[in-house]
Amino acid sequence: MTDPQKPLEETLAQLHEQLEAAEQIDSALVAQLQGTVADIQAALERQEVAAGESSLGDPLQNATLQFEESHPTIAGTLRRLVDLLGQMGI
Repeated sequence: MTDPQKPLEETLAQLHEQLEAAEQIDSALVAQLQGTVADIQAALERQEVAAGESSLGDPLQNATLQFEESHPTIAGTLRRLVDLLGQMGI
């Protein structure tokens, strides 16, 4: 049986790589996004990601809009994260 959190963990790792490689990103936006990602990863490690934790996906949706024009690859990864959280009922 596959771990339902594995795709989410892989996409989070991909986002980290993209943020490190990206140039000319607003540092405040990156810091906010990294905080949200850290919250998601902490919840995964505690295995406490539960339905109703919509607060995890909302900041990602906002960040997606901000990255869409300047960094479409990062925006695509953020959309995948939002979709994966939605599939998990979060």
